[in-house]
Amino acid sequence: ALWHDLKPDQILTRYLVAWQADPRPELALKIGEIYFQKNKLEEARHWWARVRKDDPGSSAISYLDAVMPLQ
Repeated sequence: ALWHDLKPDQILTRYLVAWQADPRPELALKIGEIYFQKNKLEEARHWWARVRKDDPGSSAISYLDAVMPLQ
């Protein structure tokens, strides 16, 4: 199935499986974004903290700071 044909929970599951196989900041960013779009802010904050920790030079940090500043 194409990604755009999947429901958000199906996409989330696929990203979580991918994360378990290869925990990369790019995957944490996507997982956090899915949680953010689902209004699950604590989960989003958790995953985005991983991005900040594992890839502090990421170009995504400015986006993260804008939508969910550090507490």
